[in-house]
Amino acid sequence: MGIGYQDVVNFTKEKRSVFELALKLLDDLLIKGRDEKNIPIYLTKTRVKSPDSIYLKTKRRDIRSLNQIRDLAGMRVLCLFEQDLYEVNEFIVSELPKRDFQLLEAEIYNWSDDYAVQRLQALLSPGIDQNKVKLKQRESGYKSIHYSVQYRVGQVEVAIEVQLRTLLQDVWGELEHALSYKQGSIHPHIKESFRLLAMDLQTNDALMAHLKTISEKERSGRSFSRKHSASPFYFGTENELLPNAFISGQLQNEYQKYKTLIEERRDIPDSRVWIREVERSYENLVGRMGQQERNEKKAQYWVPMERTYIVFMKCDFDSALEQYESYRNCFPDHYTFHFRLGEIYFILGENVKALAEFDMTEDLLKNAGSAKQVMNQYRVKTKLAHIYWMLGSEYIDQALEQIKGVSRLYAQNGKQFSPKEYRKLINNLCWYKLEKYLLSSRTDRERYFTEAKEEFEKLKELLGNDAMSNDYDTAAWFCYHAYRKTKEEASLDLAKMYCQEAWERKPEVTLELTSLEMHKNHIQEIMSIK
Repeated sequence: MGIGYQDVVNFTKEKRSVFELALKLLDDLLIKGRDEKNIPIYLTKTRVKSPDSIYLKTKRRDIRSLNQIRDLAGMRVLCLFEQDLYEVNEFIVSELPKRDFQLLEAEIYNWSDDYAVQRLQALLSPGIDQNKVKLKQRESGYKSIHYSVQYRVGQVEVAIEVQLRTLLQDVWGELEHALSYKQGSIHPHIKESFRLLAMDLQTNDALMAHLKTISEKERSGRSFSRKHSASPFYFGTENELLPNAFISGQLQNEYQKYKTLIEERRDIPDSRVWIREVERSYENLVGRMGQQERNEKKAQYWVPMERTYIVFMKCDFDSALEQYESYRNCFPDHYTFHFRLGEIYFILGENVKALAEFDMTEDLLKNAGSAKQVMNQYRVKTKLAHIYWMLGSEYIDQALEQIKGVSRLYAQNGKQFSPKEYRKLINNLCWYKLEKYLLSSRTDRERYFTEAKEEFEKLKELLGNDAMSNDYDTAAWFCYHAYRKTKEEASLDLAKMYCQEAWERKPEVTLELTSLEMHKNHIQEIMSIK
């Protein structure tokens, strides 16, 4: 006699709590890998088979014992991109056995690329006997990897099937399941349509993989650009924290030499030469401090902070970050500390942490009144505007508000700004207002275009021998969008002229590689118009 329906109901009722416990332990393990180790798992889904589904399976497969079924409990592990499957697969194979989940076998479905299959088999080999790795094809066409996993809860052994696939493949599987799976009779058109759609699905997954590859290359380029930018200016120590010997004592001249050298970052082809000069000047300055001067509380702040800053300038960001973080409890209320720490987090791509440090810097500077502190406020707000812009279009208002804050600082303290700093301000105002125009709804676009145009007219007056490539690039980009808005040929001619000037001049930006890439894209866009 076969398995009766009531037998299935009783079996699942008895085992359900054990199945659910094992699935939760497995889910916790995978989610922890995602959250703590950045394993690219997008989503996990768990289920225990219903009595109806189990009962039908015993009929289809002529199963005589419910313990033969290996997928009574199941989990889907979903990734956004096909490339991610390899890393998740490696994590599953390496981590599950450490947590007492036994990998019994794996099935690779519908992978026709020999190289990809070999790569998957190699990643599976540490945890599963290669004889237990099977290649299979299904008419449905969607790709996936299925693992048979066993887990013991007390004296009970639980069988779990884990399915790994992309999100697109999972949607495909759900559609196929809803329209044709377990149906007694499938319309030939449905069957043929799934076969044809499977071909499109693989194309779409391949396209998504290609887009991810492009995105990763861009991200790597931005990371390289950040890590080779170091600090574009010297955010100096608060005056009240400088050692007395540097202000009015015998080391005043030596300190001024050091400060001038580090502030006037000279145009040396090999920046390492300049950094070595800065380091020698620092060592000479510190070496001339007597014991009494070293013991001064201010010196105990300045000496390690400045030493770490030189490590930062050498682009040894991990070491600099570790050293700065070790000072956090020592210098919690010093704005220079938070700004420098924020710069390192920004360079390492930790934008949220960078924002938190720059916010702290800004708060500590709010009541500042000295000329030096006004310029530091200008630098913090300029940096914050840039980070908000890099975070994406939804942060354009925050970026614009920060750069408007710089404009207010200039209006109140204009004499403290150099012509170069004023030009940078106008360039930024034009750029961010143009970005706001491009992102605005139709009802607001005219107002924001007018605001961007006002800044462009100021920028145009500042273009000349001292202007840099990024000034001309902003002007070219504005004129290009003015042409798109008005169709006036004069605007397009001006945009092309500014493109030529931008290409011939030196950039003056923190992220030079990123800026050059953007300039190139602008030139291609503008020059392609006949």
